[in-house]
Amino acid sequence: TLNWADGDVAPKTFTVPVIHSLLTNGNLYVALSLFNATNTTLGIGTTLSGQTNAQLTIIDAETGPGQISFLTTNFSVLESVGTATITIIRTNGSGGSVQASFATIAGGSATVGTDYTSTNGTFTWPNGDNSSRTFTVPVFDNFVTNANRTVSLRITSIVGTAAPGITNSTLTLVDDDSLVGFTTNAFSINETNGPASITLLRSGATNQTVTVTLTTANGTAVSGTDYTNATTTVTFTNGQTSATVPVGITDNALVDGARTVLLNLTAVVSTTNAVILNNALVATNATLTIVDNEIELAFTAANYSVGENAGTVTIPVVRTGETNAAVTVDFSARFGTATDGLDYLSTNGTLTFAA
Repeated sequence: TLNWADGDVAPKTFTVPVIHSLLTNGNLYVALSLFNATNTTLGIGTTLSGQTNAQLTIIDAETGPGQISFLTTNFSVLESVGTATITIIRTNGSGGSVQASFATIAGGSATVGTDYTSTNGTFTWPNGDNSSRTFTVPVFDNFVTNANRTVSLRITSIVGTAAPGITNSTLTLVDDDSLVGFTTNAFSINETNGPASITLLRSGATNQTVTVTLTTANGTAVSGTDYTNATTTVTFTNGQTSATVPVGITDNALVDGARTVLLNLTAVVSTTNAVILNNALVATNATLTIVDNEIELAFTAANYSVGENAGTVTIPVVRTGETNAAVTVDFSARFGTATDGLDYLSTNGTLTFAA
């Protein structure tokens, strides 16, 4: 029983005898309780509050020193996080004091100073302590799509009788940078086959959502006459590597040749701000060529002349517009003020233009 005199507020203590059992039975515990609080002056009960129960751990003196080990053979962290947390544990015993040193070492594919900062240090476990220890490795987001890289970790020494467990581990720096661009810098479409399909490709990391904006602008083509001007937001979801954007094309029934639309990618948004657009590996500007489908066949002039002693005259006919198909046109030379058989010989036929 603990007693406090009237006005006494000083802490009281009691002792618990502990017996060395000489048995290897691990750490044991004893439950501690406060109860039956009584005001002895007035003979009435006194209320207990706060911490009225506790636990006393009896550390087994026969427990072995245990084993010092990395928590796992492989740790990983997104490079944009900034630091990787590495855990070292003491298991299978806690007897005696143990000291373990750790370090990042050469041998991984990551580069010191570019991808991470080298780290080393020492942890100490006193007798009976088997709690884990952690240290951090600073990592850098390099904004380059260079795939995952690794850092080699090692428990370099153990002082004391604890056994070594996992003493070598790997930290993987997970690349979260992406490249988004056009699959080519030159698209084309026949004006009768619209809309044009513009394909975007995403390479590098795909473990985030990325949004880009595709804009169109006049090259030699005119918005509203040859194509539909548009600003399109394109979202790549987690794991998505390609996306297609339609661009409306107008068949204008004019023989106006091939015309161009300028395409551009801008306004990148990603969950880690790690998207790279202006890179030699991808095209962020491209041209869409609208191939004219109209064909025009015509004389080269409205008037030709020839001396009557020339014998013959050659009349040229030219083709403009689309040339990827064979075409024919009929012709004739007759009528007028000249007399057939006297001034000229009437003729007719068919001209063929190959594809």
